Amino acid sequence: DLRREARFVWPDTTMYRSFDGTEVHALVYKPHGLKPKAGYPALLMFRDTLDGQNAIGWDPFVQFFVSDGYVVFAPNVRGSSGSGSAFRQLVYEHGGDYDIRDAFIGLDKLSSEGLIDTERLGIFGAGTGGFLATAALVRDEARFKAAVCLYGVIDAVTAASYQGADSWTRYLIGSTPMANPLAYYQRSLVNFVDKLRTPIIFF
Repeated sequence: DLRREARFVWPDTTMYRSFDGTEVHALVYKPHGLKPKAGYPALLMFRDTLDGQNAIGWDPFVQFFVSDGYVVFAPNVRGSSGSGSAFRQLVYEHGGDYDIRDAFIGLDKLSSEGLIDTERLGIFGAGTGGFLATAALVRDEARFKAAVCLYGVIDAVTAASYQGADSWTRYLIGSTPMANPLAYYQRSLVNFVDKLRTPIIFF
């Protein structure tokens, strides 16, 4: 309800170092009220576009979840804009790998601080974020209890065959599935459905 302004929150900004020392900036939206002893249920949210960012602004998804008691963690992992072109380029041919590791380290930081309950952790992404959400499930099939994917890529090989999407896959994963087959295999959730333990919904 937009008339209940007190339910809405502004994020805290934070910075942490990833696995190779790279600085990652993130937004952390916290619910009002006392923190549960085990920490809040939490949602990892990736940016939508190839080189966009999670920016401070109105986001109905964020406000919906926070008003329902969730922490929303929105990291600007490598490849995001806002930290210079060199930072964006760090994801070149490593999408679905280095950026996922960036996000997981941020989640581990929030967990170590007692802010989030890792037994009640979900993941959300649209567009490029949908791809990152499914790539995260490939990397750790048991970390998340639920996942939402909007317009994400679950088969990078198929995406590489479509005009428009082919430049996206070349940038994030590598030249072609023939030249870089293992990377394409490892970034495609369709190859790991037998191991998937997280309920996921696709839109």
